[in-house]
Amino acid sequence: MAYLARSLVGFHPDSTEDASQLKGVEIGDKVVCFPLGSMDDKARGIAQNRLYWKWLTAMSLTRVEQHRGHTKEDWHKRMKKDFLVRIFERDDQGYAETIATLRELYKHDKKMANDLYDGIVRLTSTTQASVKQFSEYLTCIDRYCADEGIRLPADPGLEEMAIIK
Repeated sequence: MAYLARSLVGFHPDSTEDASQLKGVEIGDKVVCFPLGSMDDKARGIAQNRLYWKWLTAMSLTRVEQHRGHTKEDWHKRMKKDFLVRIFERDDQGYAETIATLRELYKHDKKMANDLYDGIVRLTSTTQASVKQFSEYLTCIDRYCADEGIRLPADPGLEEMAIIK
């Protein structure tokens, strides 16, 4: 949390609504400040990462029988494999070509293709995701958990900062 000083040099709210909300902030009030820019260029945010690991922890503690016994690291790998790889494949031509090559290899040598694919999933990092991509990734995980009956902890403030609507 950052503390709001009496004046913010160079601060220009995006809307009159933002400006009016700031007028009610008193000196010493805690406010969350984060830089904005192109959401396609910026790496996933701190709030997104916090929400992600909070959710993975909850998933690892689920009481849904078919999903019990998986660690948050197991869930991390599975969610990357099921969702993040697809997002990167769609958005990154080089990544897409790599996956296409693996699909072609799969036709001839399934074991080698699967081993290589597992290696790609392991090397695929959430830190490579833009804010926008990571928001989509979180939305996919949320939908998956809802479909599977896995309850994720509600944290409206963190979700508002982490998921682009």
